[in-house]
Amino acid sequence: HHRHVPRIAQLLDAIADQSNLPLLFVPIANNPWDSDRESGEQLARHMRTRMRFLPTDAMSPGLVKGIVGAAHGVIASSYHCCLFGLQQGVPSVCLHAGAHYDQKAAGIAALWDDGRLALALRDLTNISLKATEICELLSDVSVRSRFRQRSQERGQRGDTELTRQMLASRS
Repeated sequence: HHRHVPRIAQLLDAIADQSNLPLLFVPIANNPWDSDRESGEQLARHMRTRMRFLPTDAMSPGLVKGIVGAAHGVIASSYHCCLFGLQQGVPSVCLHAGAHYDQKAAGIAALWDDGRLALALRDLTNISLKATEICELLSDVSVRSRFRQRSQERGQRGDTELTRQMLASRS
């Protein structure tokens, strides 16, 4: 997603402006060969809005899932991070690029029956409009209970072991 970083930064700035909510970057992968922290720092350099970072040394599956579950919303390019949020009733928008992730994001939108949950980065042209749509999703109070109910119906509640596996196999 490196070529999309400037537009993602503009989107997050617009969402922060419209929602007046703080931004927290939660790394899912923290490996020497694949560090989300580095990606987050690159993103932050393109942003006007201050983005806080979850310290990678404090990261654990339970903490990540707890923070995501307490969030007002999730905007991520990580399929698994979006699933963590949706399983707990948190509106989660999956940013995606490429055929593999297009398919995963389409699956998320279909499973939770809400097309707003998938945003193809190639379609991110009118940033202000997309930010407004995302803010409307995040402020829709009926969404949380609907997503929680759908998660329970589909048996999507992840336990600690599933969460650990998902973090380990990060997409």
